[in-house]
Formats: sequence, structure tokens, C-alpha cells
Amino acid sequence: MLAQRERVRKLEDTQAVVPGGAEGTAGFFEVYNDKSGIDAFTLLMLTINGLVGITAMPHILTMNAAGNNERAGRIGQTYGSLVKRFCTIGWGLTGLIVAAVVIRQGAALHDAEEAFGYASRELLCPGLTGLLVACVLAANVSTCSTFMVNAGALFTRNIYSEYINRSPSDRQLLIMGRLSGLGLTGLGILFALSVDNILAAFMFTETIAAYMGIMFLGGILWKRANRQGAFWGTLMAYATAYALNYLMSCHPLGQGARFSSLSAAWQDLLAALSAGRVGDFLATGSLKLVYTWTAGPFAWAMLVGFAVFIVVSLVTRPEDAARVEAFFDKMRRTTDEEALPEGQPKPLAGERGQELILLDAPSWFTRARWRDFWSRYREDVTGFALAWLSVAALIFTAWAVMQIR
Repeated sequence: MLAQRERVRKLEDTQAVVPGGAEGTAGFFEVYNDKSGIDAFTLLMLTINGLVGITAMPHILTMNAAGNNERAGRIGQTYGSLVKRFCTIGWGLTGLIVAAVVIRQGAALHDAEEAFGYASRELLCPGLTGLLVACVLAANVSTCSTFMVNAGALFTRNIYSEYINRSPSDRQLLIMGRLSGLGLTGLGILFALSVDNILAAFMFTETIAAYMGIMFLGGILWKRANRQGAFWGTLMAYATAYALNYLMSCHPLGQGARFSSLSAAWQDLLAALSAGRVGDFLATGSLKLVYTWTAGPFAWAMLVGFAVFIVVSLVTRPEDAARVEAFFDKMRRTTDEEALPEGQPKPLAGERGQELILLDAPSWFTRARWRDFWSRYREDVTGFALAWLSVAALIFTAWAVMQIR
């Protein structure tokens, strides 16, 4: 009986912030933006992080290839991602409710990650809490399984078969695939035990993919890209990111707090340099694997990475022209025709309105690229417009939820 009364009291406390009484949270987003530092520039960098990073994730290729045709891959990838964004509205609303409940009840959460458990305990009954845990476990198991299989296949095919054993038997490939999957799982466990913040770990893995994506996206956008540019561009992106994050981990002159912005860290570094105390200043920093993600270091790392990628590719020997042209010729052709005779080239994607508009970006400045534009790029242009309409619908949905009274 006491437990029921306590739950009723908690529900009454949350009545003002659940649908039907959301007016008490009208100014929450403004307060959150001010305190969290999430501004337009940060949102832009997070967007670039996702757009570039997705090109380097191996499971994305297998996921798109699972469709019956190219259109299925396009629709599945695009609107599958948008469905997750629709779920994000619910996550955001839940976070908003939890923030209001914490304030109203005078509770204290020592870490932002405690909000998930707090919400589960306060807003769900035991049965729904168990269902939530089961769903979280199922989602993680499927994701980890996909990552393990893809990473194991990449190691087996691209490293083991290419550099260690050039003529492996099927049994050797099977054993190596299993061992590489086991090794990947072990590394994942060690990584999970070495980080204290789940959000920082997630952003670390997403950003690692973005830095790797410099070579993948660059190679598709630019024919002149070569392996030297890919190597040095990626390496300099990592080096820049770690150097700037280390700089931000240093203590401000005469203070003990961490820098809140990269510009403030630069100013103190220059001041320490002019005062002859740069060594003492840099000694206060901390070198670690996972730093808290901030937009400034990421932006500079991507800028430096792409710049080095372009410059090094231009000043070093280009790749074999025949191999490059063969790759881009495959990219210009549809993959939907599987029953063609051996050796017969597949139809050009442009004949079906499926040519890729982002392929070989420098050719945008040639007249040939714009000839019969609509008939060649109909799928890309239509899909892009529909995707933006879907994004607008998501934004409107989020806005409409916040207008509930």
C-alpha cells in the first residue's frame, strides 16, 4: 500500500511534464543549450562526423548490399536512419521529463548517465523495466554481432589472405575468421573497461570512423586521390585531434579547471609561450585514449586531414590510371543486372536515372557532367528532396510534441 502511494505521488509530481502538461518545460531547451555548449557549430560538426564516418563503417556496405536492388539499398539506408531519428524524439522527450522530475523532486544525479536508470526506476513499472532491459540487450547483441562478423571478414580477406597466407584453404579462412572475431571481442571488452563515460566512448568510435572516412569519401569524390594522400591525411587528422585535445586538457594559467573552448586554450598557450612557461603549461595536460568530444578539435582535425589528403595526393605519383578508371566505370554502372553473360558489361546507371551525383566531384565543372542532368541523376535528386521533406516532417513532429498542453 505504501509503495502504491509513493508511485502515485511520483506520478503526480511528473504530471506537469508528461504529455498533457508539457508547458512547464517551455524554456528548457534554451537553458540546456547555454549549459551544454551545443550550438549551431557543434550541430554542424556532429553532422559532418556522421556523414563522413558512415563511409568508413564496413557494416554499412553489407547492409546496403542486402537489398534486392539498388533502390532497396537507398531507401533502406536513408529511411532506416530516419526511423532512428524519429525514436530520438522520444528519447529527447524522456530526457526532458527526467530533467524536470529531478528538479521537482530535488534529486541529485552525480553523472548524466545516471538519468537512464533514474528514468527507468521512476517512470516504469517492474514489467516494463524488464522489457526495456531485454530490448537494450537485443539491440546491442545484434549490433555487436554485425560488427564482429564484418571486422573479422575484413581482417581475414584484406590482411591475412593478402599479406600472411596468399593461398589459404577454406578451413584456414574459417579458423582465422573465428580467431579475428574473438580478438575483436576481447579488444572491445578491454576498451569498455578502460572508459568511464558511455557517451565519450560512443563519440570516440564515431569520430575514429570519421577520420578514417577521409580516405574513403575522398577516394570516391576525387579521381586523383592516391594511397600516400590517404595515409598521410588520415594520420594527420588523428595527430591534430589528439594534439588539440591534449591542449584543451591543460590547466588554464593560474587556475585548475579545464578549458571550455579551444580558442581559450590557444590564448593561454601563446601567453605561456611569451612568458617562457610553455613547458610548465603543457605539463599540466593529460594524455589519454578517449577525450571528451568537442567541436573545435574535431573541426580542425577534419580540415587538416582533408587538406593534407589533397596536397600529398597532388605532389606524389598518381595511381595507375587504368585501375582508377576501372573502379569509376564500375561505380557508373548499375548492379541490378545479375543474370548477364560472363564478361558483358552491365548497363550504365545513367540510362536508368541512377547515376551517382557525388561521384568524381571535380568533373562537376565540365559541361559533359551537366548534359541530360535530370535523366541521369533522377534517382539521386528525387531521393535527396524526399529525404529533406522527411527531415522537415521529423522537425515538425518534435515541435508539435513540445506544443502539447
